[in-house]
Amino acid sequence: MKLKIMTSEAIAYVKENINSLTEYYKTDSNPEIWLKEKIGRSAFVEINELQFDDFELLVDSESPSSTDVPNSKMLYTKLITLNDSFATDERLWAGLSHTIFYKYMLKRWNYNNDANSILNHFFFNAGKPRCYMVNTIARLWWLSKKTYIESDENHFQILDYISHDINGYSFTLFGSNWSNSERSLRLFFKSIFRFEEDKGLNVGRGLFNDAMKYMNCLCGLFIIDACDDSFIVDKIYNYLEKRNEQLIRNAEMNKLNNVKTTGIERLDNIIKALNYIGGRGNITSINKAYEHITNQNLSDASRKYIQENLEKNSPDSPSYNGKPIFYKIYVDNSQIWKISNEYLTRSNYVLFNAFISKQRESLVGFDQIVFNIISAIKGDKISISSITSYKQQISQLYPEVNNFDSEIKNALKNIRRKGLIEFIGDNTYKKSYKNFVIE
Repeated sequence: MKLKIMTSEAIAYVKENINSLTEYYKTDSNPEIWLKEKIGRSAFVEINELQFDDFELLVDSESPSSTDVPNSKMLYTKLITLNDSFATDERLWAGLSHTIFYKYMLKRWNYNNDANSILNHFFFNAGKPRCYMVNTIARLWWLSKKTYIESDENHFQILDYISHDINGYSFTLFGSNWSNSERSLRLFFKSIFRFEEDKGLNVGRGLFNDAMKYMNCLCGLFIIDACDDSFIVDKIYNYLEKRNEQLIRNAEMNKLNNVKTTGIERLDNIIKALNYIGGRGNITSINKAYEHITNQNLSDASRKYIQENLEKNSPDSPSYNGKPIFYKIYVDNSQIWKISNEYLTRSNYVLFNAFISKQRESLVGFDQIVFNIISAIKGDKISISSITSYKQQISQLYPEVNNFDSEIKNALKNIRRKGLIEFIGDNTYKKSYKNFVIE
């Protein structure tokens, strides 16, 4: 087969008119035909100097990502003679995505290509080198290119190792300058493999990322090319031993203090920031605490990230689509953020219990009656139906109330705004004040 690159003119045209072209990327319409009609000339140029044996990429309609690793091996093996300069050219990957592998691309993304997906997966829509890990076909080639070890019997041992968490490892691994060196990469993973074999452990993402940072330090302290293999391997191995012991101790301490994380560093820093200020606070105090936690001044992008993720992970927000971690509550008519009980550290229990007591005392009238019913219900979870079952008792106290369902929902809203209950979905709530026994 002969490779075809996409012309710069065609790439620019699609990017500028992407919103009116998305429908073409949801059907088997041949890009070589419709693009030629759009720009008035061929959108692709055949490279006669580069010819390869015909092959097709695999695709599993039920689990498209499951074929990424075998496809990566296949694509790199077939196109192993591509030089690095050509492999960084957007025209190459855009061309392959729209010609030889166009049907694969449609199936890989289940014919569900919106404008942003098209720009990311068919073109370069991110800065370098990140774009090589986002563009679908480029990513397959570069995954193997960066992990292929010519001197090893199993050339793809590293790729096989990271295959269970490609996204977790690839972006951080290939963002490091030292990983461009085949020798450095080989020695780094030799240490990882030796450690796992000796200890009978799996190096998780956290320890792996810490070891990567240590490798960066080694590259700054030593001229790696002048060091013996055993020196580098032993250095990393010894670091893995010490750091793993430290992580185990930290995990034990975290368990004792109820430190729970998500595994997403930036999101975990928001959780840490809120716990640093007692488990609740306004956006200004959260931003300041975040700066303290990270020891960095917040950029506008970081401030935006914090605000967006507070909203995203709050069941109280219209944009909620994450985890129930943060809640909007009101104290003295001012809105603040409260962290979920699940993520509140034990060191904040005393402060939180005092806060809860103050919020309970501020309840009046119908809200107070509904809260008393909530307190009488056994267990931490409550539903609207479990409260409405007390209609008869409530009607004796408030005979003037006609629409009990509506009034109960309003009371729940007010109690929720006080931070006394947390919404967990499907008209179900969780008590905020039942989980804090000080031992």
